Amino acid sequence: MRSDESDLEGDKEIVELEDEPLFRDNHDNLFPPQDGDDGDDRPPAAGDESAASAFSEHPAIRNAYINVFLSTAFGGVTVSQANNMLASHRDSLRVVAREHNDIGLLEDLSHMAVTLRTAEKRLGVNFDDTIQYLAICPSCWKPYTSEELLALPSPACTREEAPCDGKIYKLEDENKPSSRRLPVKISSYHSLISALQLMLMRPGKFEECQDLRPPDDEPGREKSVSYEQWLQDLDADLPRSDFKDGWLSNFLKAGAWRVRDPETGRIFDDDEGRNERFISLPGGLVLTIYMDWSSSKRSGHSSGACFFAIQNLPRAIRYLPENLLLIFTFPGPTEPNTEQLSNLLSLVMDEIYRLEEGEVYLCGLIVAIGQAHAYTSGIEFDIHAHDTKELIHGTLPMVIADTPARLKAAGFAPVTTEENMCYFCKQTFSSLTTHDCFDREKFEMRDYLNDQLQRKFESRDAWERGDYDAVEELSHDHGVRFSALDAQANWLGGLSCPLDPMHLFYSAGIAPDTHKVILMDGGMFVPSRKRGDSKPLDDMEDFIKSLWVPKSIGRMNTKMVHGIGTPKADEWRNFFTFYPLSLAIAFRLWDRDSDEEAPDPTKKSKVRDKQKKTKALLDRRRARAQPDVDHSSMKASRNYHDHYLNVLRVCAATEIFNTRSHSVNEASQAQQFFGEAARSWADMGCHLKPQWHFAMHLLDIDMAYGSLYVVAAWAFERCMGLLARIHTNNHHGGALEATYMRAWWKMMRCQDLVRMMQDLPNRTPEDNHTIDRLLSAMKGGAEVQRQRGTLANHLATLAGQTAPGTLLFPKRKDPAVDARKRELYPLLLAHAQQHWPDKSIQSDLGSIQLGEVPLYNHNIVAFPTVDVRGIKYGASTHKWGRGRSFAYFDDHHESAGEICYLVAMTAVDSDGLELRCNVAVVRHFVPVPDARRRQLKFPWSGW
Repeated sequence: MRSDESDLEGDKEIVELEDEPLFRDNHDNLFPPQDGDDGDDRPPAAGDESAASAFSEHPAIRNAYINVFLSTAFGGVTVSQANNMLASHRDSLRVVAREHNDIGLLEDLSHMAVTLRTAEKRLGVNFDDTIQYLAICPSCWKPYTSEELLALPSPACTREEAPCDGKIYKLEDENKPSSRRLPVKISSYHSLISALQLMLMRPGKFEECQDLRPPDDEPGREKSVSYEQWLQDLDADLPRSDFKDGWLSNFLKAGAWRVRDPETGRIFDDDEGRNERFISLPGGLVLTIYMDWSSSKRSGHSSGACFFAIQNLPRAIRYLPENLLLIFTFPGPTEPNTEQLSNLLSLVMDEIYRLEEGEVYLCGLIVAIGQAHAYTSGIEFDIHAHDTKELIHGTLPMVIADTPARLKAAGFAPVTTEENMCYFCKQTFSSLTTHDCFDREKFEMRDYLNDQLQRKFESRDAWERGDYDAVEELSHDHGVRFSALDAQANWLGGLSCPLDPMHLFYSAGIAPDTHKVILMDGGMFVPSRKRGDSKPLDDMEDFIKSLWVPKSIGRMNTKMVHGIGTPKADEWRNFFTFYPLSLAIAFRLWDRDSDEEAPDPTKKSKVRDKQKKTKALLDRRRARAQPDVDHSSMKASRNYHDHYLNVLRVCAATEIFNTRSHSVNEASQAQQFFGEAARSWADMGCHLKPQWHFAMHLLDIDMAYGSLYVVAAWAFERCMGLLARIHTNNHHGGALEATYMRAWWKMMRCQDLVRMMQDLPNRTPEDNHTIDRLLSAMKGGAEVQRQRGTLANHLATLAGQTAPGTLLFPKRKDPAVDARKRELYPLLLAHAQQHWPDKSIQSDLGSIQLGEVPLYNHNIVAFPTVDVRGIKYGASTHKWGRGRSFAYFDDHHESAGEICYLVAMTAVDSDGLELRCNVAVVRHFVPVPDARRRQLKFPWSGW
């Protein structure tokens, strides 16, 4: 998905790079400036190599470092200002130390850091050792380190395979050959292994990574399970909701290599017969790549990022920003092609191989059977609160991205190629006009391990020997190119590139296709020519405007009814929530005969012109798909009831697949709905795009990953939106993306800084104040954004699974609510007496006897909103709560109503114990009598 500024509704802060302490130009990224005259860097504390050296200095100096660091990270202070602040702190502390004859402080002040970079190093929040800046060829994106850049004999790219005309650098002064070499384009890369080490040093993180393993699991006890074996033991009615519920998690093998048979040349995975299940390893991390781009409408600059997520973490915290690892950025202003993307992916794949095969590895090269496997599987990591290192393994079985990026990363042909539209099966692009393209029983499935993988390595071999014609021939005939991902065991080709429901359904996917392409362009909203009749789309818009929509659902964009603008994925999701009803109103379905069709558009209308172009396009495709059939007389159907039935099928299918938890039988029903709708529309002569065929493979993805919810990109969308907040200021060549990389990891290091401060023994009040400043800055600073809309709901749903009963009132109360004046006091008093039956609760107006507990009116406090298990509810009597004031009061959705007040009552019993009760004052909707209910057309009319 492509994010832009409109994702950031309400975010007014914009980072100006000229004043941004994190910004460096491309030269300074590769060749960082020296600190200059500064104190010596101190070694870590004795016996703790992971400690930051600032924690062995005087607490006053350490807290000064932190305060200056916070000013730069979250307060907009520049580097030069930070250096001046450090020098000022040193001078002030010297005066105090001399007055109090503090010899220890004076000694530490003689080594105090007075530049920001050194202070950050001592705090452990400097990332120069873990972020690598690489000069890349602007043409092919071949990476060069700073040393390689200086060693180049000329600016020309040194790619040895296909000739490349890219220029790696330019001279600062073209007339002086010895002047500085300025890289034309750079990419920022954070070591994956270093990122995992930082995460595993957080308290409890290693233990959280055991979520995929059963409680009594041991390495080697459970064997890898094939799809057929998993299917035999499947309970098709059992709800599934997470990665561990699918067959892929049980199939992944530990200690496997992707090898080549020297006699036959066949490529396959060899685990030397162990057949051990990967997730049984205590340190077996299942990694996921997410790639996306964010574009700025003002400049047209498209910046990309690659995040890693760890599937082993519980779902409730898996996609929190602090658990996402930003590993590399894609420099703008345009998105990479297949070769460019593969060159950057090869960087991280080397680290994946190390995590799979150990410190001694073969650089990801395919080895022959019988070649010595000189490796120790996995890498030893320091773990928080563990006395010894733990062996950590890693495997990468999936990439989540939109369709173009997914195909580029995995080395598959674009979806518009005739013979290789689909990497799952062999349906052609032209077959999109036929019934069979959407009939799963007619599919001839592709075989990745026995066919596509072999072709991919043929392509790699041809590329290495310079036979580029053979590479193109393999791409044309088989739809594949070699990708760095193909050399990894546990990579399963198309299955490892799951269809992301956010992009497939909503972001330029099935939902917009249904409304804009099939119905709008198909002429289904053409108004009648009867005097006084309203336009169908106006009726739809008026209905949507009349709806009461809770704020938690996100934005309701009514302009999209008319096909205006470029709505976001969450807007399409909200729109389709009400689409069946709004479409029935637009069609006036209750007045239509079963065979009634929409009126013909006028001859000079845009709809008529669109229909002509669509028919010509589809006729050409039909001629290729069915050359023996005359399609010239075929006309697209505009039957109201047929189209509406298909819309119901699509909406039901998307709703089922998008649910957090569903069974295989329910997913099969959703797959059937998609197939019925697509086949019907194909027979009706409608224009169906490739995503309609891809939807025919959703059941396979759902069964492999446990739920489509696992591979949805909603949680990553907000992270990508952060890129749009940064002004490009005409900066290009990767400097902008490098700034974002540093900003992200500075936020992550703050998490570790908080941990180290909290772990201090005998903390002083000043230490506690510093911790409070850290937490406050991280909650409201520029790098940590408020979670709203789609992501807020997504995370709230997950949080509810692990934090039942969690309730949080806002700091601001509702002072306008007086329980006695609002006539709430008698109701609340009766509830308190029922809630505390043994406390003898009495009114505060009468005399209080010994042992009785008064409920004072001033101890009844009202709030505008409340968070319950991560979901916000509101009081209808306050303007902040009205948008969240309607709710169901039971799990079966049989009791609904309005929340009028949200109240917290407190009292003190005779023993001095504080009593507290949280209350929602509600009004229930009153159902109509059963006699009338049977006559109602819609369920909501029953209230």
